[in-house]
Amino acid sequence: MTGLATVLNLLRRGSSSVDQRAEGNKRGSLFVQKDMPDYTSLVKAGKVWNVGELTATAAVTGVPTTTAGLTLYNDEPEGSGKDYVMLAAFYTQVGNGAALNSVHLMHLPSTIKPTTKPTADIAAASIKNMKTPSGAYGGKAIVDLGATVTDDLWTPVGPFAGTTVVSLTGTSIFAWLYGLVIVEPGGQYSIESVASATGITGRLGFIWAEDVDY
Repeated sequence: MTGLATVLNLLRRGSSSVDQRAEGNKRGSLFVQKDMPDYTSLVKAGKVWNVGELTATAAVTGVPTTTAGLTLYNDEPEGSGKDYVMLAAFYTQVGNGAALNSVHLMHLPSTIKPTTKPTADIAAASIKNMKTPSGAYGGKAIVDLGATVTDDLWTPVGPFAGTTVVSLTGTSIFAWLYGLVIVEPGGQYSIESVASATGITGRLGFIWAEDVDY
């Protein structure tokens, strides 16, 4: 490890500017200290939103194809740069179907632009900000249930949940995406729950950030 010769003039919050030395490695990477959890600045700026199904829907028992459980469509003007950065997907099991079961999530970050816009089955009023209190959602996200999609490679995401107790409900899955999926204007992102037995129902949801400065 070597100290960088560059001296940065840093402005401290609530005080005058002071000179501090920056340090890095031989490749030129700068060493920094993380003071806040991931996404705190985005939440503070009111840019992180979440939405979920209002009623439970049935999980499928095989890899999804052309029908998605929950879809998020970016209806911002193309070329605006207003991307949706996907942070997490989640699922809460509501019904068991009186069977031993396991359930997991699969997602579809489609590379194919849909030919038609999905239907807004979940109203914008149900999209909630992760900062409290905060105002109503004013963006252009469309959230659809059971959307018809192109089978553009569904893949598993996150952990799985299961039970060895017949009729037990309430298991849940929280799958961090960490911004690895970005939905540009005119694009969409879908998820579906996949179970080992029929009669498994639950609620799907997303967390994402909008209007992010890259």
